[in-house]
Amino acid sequence: MRWIIVRKILAGGIAAFFLFTAAAGYALQLSPEEETYLRSLGPVSICVDPDWEPFERLDQDGAYVGIAADLMRLIGARAGITFQVTPTRDWDHSVALSKSGQCDILAFLNKTPLRDQWLIFTEPYFIDPNVIVTRAEHDYIPNLAAISNETMVLPKGTSVEERIRRDYPNVRLTLVESEAEAFRLVESREADMTMRSLTMAAYTIKKEGWFNLKIAGEIPAYANRMRIGVTREKPVLKDILDKAVATLTPQEVNEIVSRHVSISVTTRNDYGLLFKVVSGFLAVVGMGLVWITVIRRKNRDLALLGEQLRRDMVARTEVESALRESEERYRLLVETAQEGIVVVQEEYLAYTNPMMSVITGYTADEMRSWPFIHLVFPEDRKAVLENHRLRMDGHVIPRYQMRMLRKDGAVAWVEVSGARVEWGGRPASLNFLSDITERKAIEEKIHFMAQHDPLTSLPNRTLFFDRLDRALALARRERRGLAVMFVDLNDFKPVNDTYGHGIGDLLLQSVARRIESALRASDTVARIGGDEFVVLLPTLERSADVEDVVLKIGQSLTEPFNLDGQTVAISASIGAAVFPDHGNDAASLCRHADTMMYEDKARFKKI
Repeated sequence: MRWIIVRKILAGGIAAFFLFTAAAGYALQLSPEEETYLRSLGPVSICVDPDWEPFERLDQDGAYVGIAADLMRLIGARAGITFQVTPTRDWDHSVALSKSGQCDILAFLNKTPLRDQWLIFTEPYFIDPNVIVTRAEHDYIPNLAAISNETMVLPKGTSVEERIRRDYPNVRLTLVESEAEAFRLVESREADMTMRSLTMAAYTIKKEGWFNLKIAGEIPAYANRMRIGVTREKPVLKDILDKAVATLTPQEVNEIVSRHVSISVTTRNDYGLLFKVVSGFLAVVGMGLVWITVIRRKNRDLALLGEQLRRDMVARTEVESALRESEERYRLLVETAQEGIVVVQEEYLAYTNPMMSVITGYTADEMRSWPFIHLVFPEDRKAVLENHRLRMDGHVIPRYQMRMLRKDGAVAWVEVSGARVEWGGRPASLNFLSDITERKAIEEKIHFMAQHDPLTSLPNRTLFFDRLDRALALARRERRGLAVMFVDLNDFKPVNDTYGHGIGDLLLQSVARRIESALRASDTVARIGGDEFVVLLPTLERSADVEDVVLKIGQSLTEPFNLDGQTVAISASIGAAVFPDHGNDAASLCRHADTMMYEDKARFKKI
């Protein structure tokens, strides 16, 4: 591989272009299409982060250096591709040029959903875990979800920023321009922590001499998987680079990393001190010859003990690592669960997972240390409190439904299950809440459709007679009257024949609304057939009141209807029956009302 530095004089200044070209002799298994593409391919423009040691930067001569630069040398050599570095002010500038198509590739970055919008990515060619860096006195951080009122500082535009905002909304973020600035704010106590790659953390802490900083935690799921991002217009280029990436060995990657993050220490020989040490050593050796046999025996014993200690330390390290991995797996399960998870201790919210914020609209900080009953719909609170107390007494409570109050004032239906647990050494209940709001809405809609007429939304025959039976039972018990009316439209068929069924449907809907407006809220009007309606007056002070309602309904229906630009006039025949004068049950009352309605219709036809 060879590196060629090209300088071009531009208006107002000098921009350095860095070319590094592949050496021949490393054969990849390319398809005919890829070989043709490669032969016609000129220099590939590449954008980098100009100030991101030790990974990549542009030095004062415009040369591309760092871990990523050395790895890209190998990849370019094996792919047979010449890279031309386009100098930029900073990483944001590099991203902007990539989006506008002025750079073919970004050399060293994580894949994120946002970047997927304009880039396609190779397989990762450098994997580096992300760690949490704090001051030395800060406690170990096993779980970012558990922190509050602490600030994390990050450089702008990183994939870590996207993921923290998505996965840990409880963490307060401060954004700065560079890695060094992030570490400086932590070191000066202006921020509580930062999260950077392990390589970057080790390099910066040692280089800047910030030995009062430490690595205080790790999120294995956040490992940096650095790739080459290629503009979507060049998929063949991406495929060729992928084949070159696959040739890199772990040994080659490790050698390059060691070259950039190792630190040399220079020492000076002190010969006066050396003479004193040698003299003392000779004196000790002379005295020690007497004990040499004993020492050898002791050494054997110590060697055995040391080996045992080493094995114990290895076992302990493996156990601790397994525990951390297990804790991380379970934390991810809880944090990404599609059910709300709540720990209630002494009737207060001790823990809520992110899904609870989705269900209720409140943040975790807003809910923390609330009495859990504040989130429950008032009418459900008594039953929910009783279920909680039974669960805390060790009873098995089956899944039950309740309503919750959302922050926006809406009501959410949830289905609750749970168990009694120990939380922080004290009893608590662990509860799982499934949001069934949408399901309840569907159930209510199905229930409504089963009991109502689809055209007019009035109660149907089933619901009407259910209400009539209930009203009759109450009337018998309280010894009072009720009335049933049959309403049938006169000459409805000619309306359909003249104006069409669409106008006929509009007429039926308008008739339903007018009859409703003539009744009390406690009364019921139902549609039981084509143009047939029935009315229930469940409370009747005197029989004469029925005639007033019949007259009111009849007058309301004689007013012309304006239906989709058509004026339609119609009337109705009405028959009524009163309990107990005309019958003691629903069947006899309906027969009498039907008979009276047909007598009224006969008088209408004579007219």
